[in-house]
Amino acid sequence: MSLSDNFSNNITALRCAQKSTLTNFAEEIAISRSHLENILKGNCNPTLGTVEQIAERLHIDPVLLLLSAEEACRFYTSPLCIQAMRELQFHLRSALKIFDDGHIQL
Repeated sequence: MSLSDNFSNNITALRCAQKSTLTNFAEEIAISRSHLENILKGNCNPTLGTVEQIAERLHIDPVLLLLSAEEACRFYTSPLCIQAMRELQFHLRSALKIFDDGHIQL
């Protein structure tokens, strides 16, 4: 499967899982529905900005849009990714402790 196929399949699957129509999704990422359809069909290439908008809207890392399902599973179970997730978890806990201790108020 090509990167373009992975990209299209991942966006479609994640968009559908979030119960977002193609029209609504296109509006949320600030492009026209026809442009999004052309991107998903592989008729044109998205800009990096559009890729970032799509990933942000789907709440995922942009890199994951290009991976096949098998590659995504390997990515998330790789030692490097696991270490990065542990570090992120540590930083989030530290931030929560600062808020809980009353050092920062929103």
